[in-house]
Amino acid sequence: MIGKSTAVAAVMVGAIALGAGTASAAATSFGDGTHLVGTHIRPGVYESQWSDSCYWERLSGLSGDLDDIIANDFASGRQVVRIYYSDTAFKSSRCGTWTRLPDPPAPPPPPPPGPMDFVAPAIGSMLVSSLVMPQLPVALLYGSMSMS
Repeated sequence: MIGKSTAVAAVMVGAIALGAGTASAAATSFGDGTHLVGTHIRPGVYESQWSDSCYWERLSGLSGDLDDIIANDFASGRQVVRIYYSDTAFKSSRCGTWTRLPDPPAPPPPPPPGPMDFVAPAIGSMLVSSLVMPQLPVALLYGSMSMS
């Protein structure tokens, strides 16, 4: 029979393991702070809540140097930012909650080729050939077709 302390320990280990799995999932909404792209948040287009003084930064590194800032803004109103896979982190303050917007739908596939897609190039090349070919013997005889 399993003792009470063994059962409690097993439940705690299971809870910690489950918690670790959900913590590493990238969120689709987040608040102010510094968030690692791909770990805390997914790349994509995000929209903030309306704010009087929202400041955000897309970062290439976490050293704190100004060179780490890829793009930034300080504005009022609702902000929309595209966070890229190549960004290291995203940082914001006084912006409220950021929510990931849905990806745009994929473009429709091109239509299948029709019969004219095969005929038109052949007709075009015949027209060009008929216009160019009569001039070739003249060009060969006189060496040049310059009009001076």
